[in-house]
Amino acid sequence: MSELGYFGQYSAEMAMRDYFGFGRDESFTPVFVAGGFIEKYWSPTLYQLAEVLGVEIEETRLVWDREFAKHDIETGFGTVKAGTCCVVNFEFQAIVGGKPVIIVEHVDCVSRDIDPRWNKPHAPVDMAYRISVTGKPSFELELSYGEHSEFLSGAPVMNAIPAVCEATPGLKGPLDIDRYWSRGRVSV
Repeated sequence: MSELGYFGQYSAEMAMRDYFGFGRDESFTPVFVAGGFIEKYWSPTLYQLAEVLGVEIEETRLVWDREFAKHDIETGFGTVKAGTCCVVNFEFQAIVGGKPVIIVEHVDCVSRDIDPRWNKPHAPVDMAYRISVTGKPSFELELSYGEHSEFLSGAPVMNAIPAVCEATPGLKGPLDIDRYWSRGRVSV
């Protein structure tokens, strides 16, 4: 699973420079990588996917890399100077049978002109989420956002309310409640 994002228009300077490391030199370690941030917040995703797939995770592994700007880049949070980070890639891997079986990845950038080795959205959009499955059959599904995409972040929570209200009391995960669907949401 991949989040492929262009963050060049973002104005949140602290998040972009400290969390992602954009505009920082090679000696800087982004907050996402330091201190177990990704392991803490992304582990539940790996373990839920492993449960669905019926596999047991032997270990998790964090792999990350960057690209450094060849020229100054103007962004919403200021200038990313040549020689500093303009692309950051994080992979959090679930190791099963000695190899990565489930991978949650981010490829985030502040320039659209990035090295072809990085995954990018297939459509000309700022943000896309991709699910790639390698096997028999192999397939790929990409969801990209267009106009009014800000409403999507709250949609799953809103649509889940009836299923959560009908669930038995106690701590629940997404696999513990009935499936929920959006109904009557089309306006003509």
